[in-house]
Amino acid sequence: MPTATSSATRANPFEDSIVTEPRLVEQTNPALNKEAFDDICRAFRNVQEQPVPRLRAEYPIFLMTSPEAGFGKSHLIGRLFQALDDDATLIYLRPFQDPETRWRNILSKIVKELDYPDRPDAIACKPGEPTQMDALVCSVLAHLLASGLENDTLESSENKDELIAELRKSPLALQKPDQTALLATTYDDMLDKLDGELQRTGVQLNASRRAWLKILFHYLKSAGNPSARALCLSWIEAQPMEREELAEIGLRLADGPDADASSVERNEMAFQRICDLCRLSAFYRPFLFCFDQTELYDRGPELAHALGNVLSRLRRESVNHLTLVTANVDTWEKQLFVHFENADQHCFQSQPVRLKGVQRKEAEEIVAARLKNVGQDPGEIASFLRKPFFNKLFEYQQDRSIRAVLKACATAWSPHTRPDMHKLLQSYVLSVKKMPKGLDFDAGMLEWAYTDVLPLASGFSLDPSWRSARGYLTLRWNNPSAHHIHLFCFEEKGNYMRWKAILGESDRYFQQARKSQDDASTLYFRTPAQKPFGSKVDQVLKANSQHIKPIQLAPDDVAALYGAHDFFADVKQGNHAGITEVQVLQFLGDYFKPNVERFYVPIPGPGPGGGPKLPPQALLDAILSSVGTGEFIPWPTMKKRLADLKFGSTREEVISACRHLAADIRVFIGPSNAVFRRCTK
Repeated sequence: MPTATSSATRANPFEDSIVTEPRLVEQTNPALNKEAFDDICRAFRNVQEQPVPRLRAEYPIFLMTSPEAGFGKSHLIGRLFQALDDDATLIYLRPFQDPETRWRNILSKIVKELDYPDRPDAIACKPGEPTQMDALVCSVLAHLLASGLENDTLESSENKDELIAELRKSPLALQKPDQTALLATTYDDMLDKLDGELQRTGVQLNASRRAWLKILFHYLKSAGNPSARALCLSWIEAQPMEREELAEIGLRLADGPDADASSVERNEMAFQRICDLCRLSAFYRPFLFCFDQTELYDRGPELAHALGNVLSRLRRESVNHLTLVTANVDTWEKQLFVHFENADQHCFQSQPVRLKGVQRKEAEEIVAARLKNVGQDPGEIASFLRKPFFNKLFEYQQDRSIRAVLKACATAWSPHTRPDMHKLLQSYVLSVKKMPKGLDFDAGMLEWAYTDVLPLASGFSLDPSWRSARGYLTLRWNNPSAHHIHLFCFEEKGNYMRWKAILGESDRYFQQARKSQDDASTLYFRTPAQKPFGSKVDQVLKANSQHIKPIQLAPDDVAALYGAHDFFADVKQGNHAGITEVQVLQFLGDYFKPNVERFYVPIPGPGPGGGPKLPPQALLDAILSSVGTGEFIPWPTMKKRLADLKFGSTREEVISACRHLAADIRVFIGPSNAVFRRCTK
């Protein structure tokens, strides 16, 4: 049995009890929640066994509930991903934040999930490894090619029957150089014939069939060209695109979305793209849509109502998918379901799938496996399981949530530890940084931060009911005492006509504010992962810099905001006993407050369209050496110390550089001064 000293010096094997990425779940006893697992698998097989193309809608939505957090809902999703690997296109959907952009948010997440490896246990592709999108594209094209050969609308110099069999059996063979070359040389002649084959199937698409076929072909042929693939995915996401970008993937300007479409119009177009993806996949394996973390939809009736609408429309209007929703039963019944339309309430399976806890024998197996992984021998494991706390766990309850068991074990292993919110936040930030594409632009995450956390830290007040007339601007912060208003735009891409429309709305609010002797500015975001805007967009943004300004977020800034969101989400779901929603929001407000200006005070950077560029390492080192631990250094002193080190940097350059030192230096910005402080560890 470990002594108090030895256990305190070893990593606690029970601390990691929260599933944040279902593709990376640990193996556990397959008997856990086997009944629920089998029910969902059977329902999916029912979809899968329908004749191709699977154009039937109205498959009931599965609701999976548990009495509280910790019963393994996300873990069960991970097990489903592993079991249905070769049979399903797996889509894991965390909550959207804004009812008005719900379908755009969901479509963005679907496209991101399609870019994951075509296997359930990984979140990044090895060189040459296919993504889920590769598999979908190849399977649709292979089906149409095989059908064309069978119907004699297409010809082949090879043995026709063998080629048809190969296309049916191994669609990904289309990625082979000889097959891709065949498609490339016959593309112009083939397009009309494949369009006819697609029409013959009865699949009705919202966007034109030819546009979709061109997208599929260009995605297939651009395996070694990330920029071309990114353009294909932008079109699938219904993002506004320039004429030149559309031409690069074989499309006309008319094939692209309207750049000045309203928020409502863009939202509906995103839903139409989701329906198209489902219909195209009717030749292929079904989608499995998993809506997890639904506790985050309890922000108000409007958001809960939007969730009901999403689930109902998915069931009624899209095909070839099974949808699974997880929920803690109390939140679901009292905060969410009651706000659904009556018709939306009837889109679910008649009885929810209810998860059960673990009984003592199952709990012992899970605990023993974790102890074995940290080097405990059988005698030490048996001794740990005989401790009084373990008996008490099951004294009055026959089964417990797996999280409750692991939390009790974590406390028994390290009995004097208390929740350290700073340490927990840093663990989430680190997880974000480790995730492939973890720092990608995520409008939903940013909107959450600028709605729930940063107003608390900044002294501004959020106007919760405000929306701009066309929906281009999403949030409004007010500071009546300073007569200042911040409007926020969460536009990711650099389409010129789209930004012209945004600028028009921004200027209208700027002029309205001037009439009331207020100052209104629109803030938009640039992150390192974003593609730089083109010169035309840069020029028009600079020309309107009086009322629209960029917020340049450094990698540490993005990771901190996204990590804060994930931390809050887990507290909201009851995954951190002893920490309440109010406490975590207060902590996050206090955490961001000392340096909050960097999230809303524009700093001159490399230009409106470019993300923040990393300053010279020598300057970063000089800043660190100029600020001692615990010191408060005003700008004149900092300027002199840097000059002594042969750096003549301006105040703005140093403040901007400190964004890349967020873990070490905090900056307090005033109208004409700035104070620099070394963070204490």
